[in-house]
Amino acid sequence: MTTRPPDAPAPQALPAPQALPAPLTLHDQVAALPRLDAVAPQPQVSGLGYWARVASGRHAAAAVVAVPLLFWAYAGAVGRPLPGDPGTLVALALAAILGGLTLATYVPPRARGRETDGQRRAVTACAAGPILPVMFATLLFESAVTSPFNGVLAVGLVGFGLAQRVLGSPTCPA
Repeated sequence: MTTRPPDAPAPQALPAPQALPAPLTLHDQVAALPRLDAVAPQPQVSGLGYWARVASGRHAAAAVVAVPLLFWAYAGAVGRPLPGDPGTLVALALAAILGGLTLATYVPPRARGRETDGQRRAVTACAAGPILPVMFATLLFESAVTSPFNGVLAVGLVGFGLAQRVLGSPTCPA
């Protein structure tokens, strides 16, 4: 037999066994699960809805600056500062406007409070893709002197770049 030290607490009796609760049905188990509606992600706005939400005077100012510069660059590629052919002049103006709008989309939107909406910053290859048609249009305008259809191709190419930038995938972290 063992002796217990004088300062040790007295042994306690075990509590009486309690009855177990009735087992839960499957319906009760499912009802006890937390609802996942509270964890739903915020809807991601993309395409024209995104640009309608973030477009600002900064984007307009960037387009106003870029359009004449692109017109000057495209007209220089044609070989004349101001082409006399009205078809070439219209093609240059359309390409410059579409290219200016494309380049204006690279101006980052203003941050709202703590939210930074950097969805469309040019940091990845898929974000840099729409800039390439704006630059390649210059090559098409160089050959538009001998083949006027290349001016139409240049406008289509720059329009494709703008469409890719504005309507592009929201998964592109640009």
